[in-house]
Order: sequence, then structure tokens, then C-alpha cells
Amino acid sequence: MSLIVSNQSTEISALVCRKLNGSARRHWGQRRHPPIKVGGPRWSPHDDTRPWIKFCLRAHHIQAQQAKRRVDLLGRAWIALAEAVTGAGLEERTAFALLPAFWGSRVRRTIYQQDAELSEQQAIRDIRDLCRLGRLTPQGQARGRHYTAGPAMQPILEKIKSSMKPFEDPYRGRGV
Repeated sequence: MSLIVSNQSTEISALVCRKLNGSARRHWGQRRHPPIKVGGPRWSPHDDTRPWIKFCLRAHHIQAQQAKRRVDLLGRAWIALAEAVTGAGLEERTAFALLPAFWGSRVRRTIYQQDAELSEQQAIRDIRDLCRLGRLTPQGQARGRHYTAGPAMQPILEKIKSSMKPFEDPYRGRGV
């Protein structure tokens, strides 16, 4: 599974293959795909490299769509979360605490305090208010305490996630 075209370009081809292989592995490892023929276990100058090149181009295109989707989702999530907290009478800064919960990560008071540039008391008060409104749910005790998305976050999560379009395969139906 190599893209070596001639013996003179071995170093450049090896570098290109390492880059493409890493990218392809990341793409391939994240999804279930039907098996595709991309060559064989050994390189031969008589083998057709088009299947491997097609696979790599598709993988790069999907990765670009994933990056664009993350940026788009982050922007839409921030707007939706900011509207939700201001609608509940809280400061817009509390969206800093909700954004990690939106992605399924743990929210810690110290990280929220740093992100929103707050005093310890402001951070404690904000998180307590978010818990009272059901936006965050406390987990653990004392030093291990963290917060996750609460039940009041579900409508926002579902609204944003349901608006995602499936990835496009730009090469489907083009004989590529």
C-alpha cells in the first residue's frame, strides 16, 4: 500500500505515505466502513494505486467536513447556551460552564473560574444557580466533585445535534 512512483522519489513518497496513512488511520478508526480494495501487502509497480489514492482523498475530505462541523456546532452551541442562560436571568458568562457539558465533558469549578475569569465565590454561585435550574448535575463529593449536563440541557442538545447534516461524499457517483 504505497504510493512510490519511482525509485528516485522513495523519500518523498515515504513521507507522503506516512502523512496519508496517519490521516487514513484516524478516519478509518472512527467509523465503520465497508471493506475496500486498496492494493495489497506489498508494493508492485504494476499495481493500480487509484483505489488507495481515492481512499485517502475521501478520508481527508471527511476530516475537513468534521473540522468544519466542529466549528459550526461550537458557534451554534454557544449562541443557544447564551440565549438559554440569559433567558433564565443568569449572566452570559455562565455559558462557559455549560459548553464543556454540551460536549459531554466534565465541568469543574476551577476550570470554569479560570475560563470565565471569575473569583471563587462568583464561580461557586454561578454553578449553584445552574444546578438549581437543572442545567448542570453535580457528581461526586469534595475534591472529586464535577458537573455534567443536567436534564434542562437536553432540549438544547437535541436541537443542535438534530440540525447536523450527514457528511457528503464528493466522489460518489463520479466514477472516482
